[in-house]
Amino acid sequence: MKIKYGITKTFLYSMVILAFISVGLAGYSRIVNEYERFKKEEITLREEYVNTRENLIKNETDKVIDYIEYKKSKAETRLKQIIRSRTNEAYAVAINLYNQHRATKSLDELKKIIIDALRPIRYNNQRGYYFITRLDGVEILFADRPEMEGLNIVVTDPVGISGNRYDGQSRGSQTVPPETG
Repeated sequence: MKIKYGITKTFLYSMVILAFISVGLAGYSRIVNEYERFKKEEITLREEYVNTRENLIKNETDKVIDYIEYKKSKAETRLKQIIRSRTNEAYAVAINLYNQHRATKSLDELKKIIIDALRPIRYNNQRGYYFITRLDGVEILFADRPEMEGLNIVVTDPVGISGNRYDGQSRGSQTVPPETG
């Protein structure tokens, strides 16, 4: 049996098929557009997230650097106070030895007594020691390297360091005594 379609049925079927195809194409187009929008939004959100994390890390790093600088400055201030105190102690020892022996000893003997008293003293976990340098740069006491005593170690302006002849601090490097034990 043969089915005959009329022009209306053919037109109706064509329209239904065309409608399905149109709806399918429109849906596909919408899905593609939404996917592209989603991908762009994903990239934007990822960039914002990365920028936010970078800023957070930078801020935290800056805070840590500031904290380290603060601690360094506090440690430096504390170290200067310790050094000044240790210097005052050495001065007190030297003056006491001088006053006790000045009547019976020569100036050279007094220097040797004072140097011998200060040479073995260590502080700051055995890293600090006393040294005595004349204003012309000649080492009188170099506890860690006695072979340097009597040599002229360049000091540009020791009086200018302190503003007077008796007290001052300068920055530099010295040898660190070897650890014993």
